[in-house]
Amino acid sequence: MDAKVNIHLSNGEKLTVDKNSIIFPITLTEHKDETFCSKSKPIILDEYFHIHDGYIPELTSVFAKNKFFTVNEEDPYKTKVYKTSAIVSLEQID
Repeated sequence: MDAKVNIHLSNGEKLTVDKNSIIFPITLTEHKDETFCSKSKPIILDEYFHIHDGYIPELTSVFAKNKFFTVNEEDPYKTKVYKTSAIVSLEQID
């Protein structure tokens, strides 16, 4: 099965992720009363495929636990960061 997920954002943008996608969660951490952003462990979607629900359970967990994320970051100078609260829906497509 070659499942994909469309991530619909509030600005009308749509991201499509599949088994080759890597999600980079970005967490907010506090140190000495200051808040900093920090990348968490990357999520390689192919490792989290659910037989009935595809990638939706893992994506939902990642987005619920983090405020920001990037997808398939290859060039650190062209990275686009997304806010998880801007996600309107996740749509599994086959």
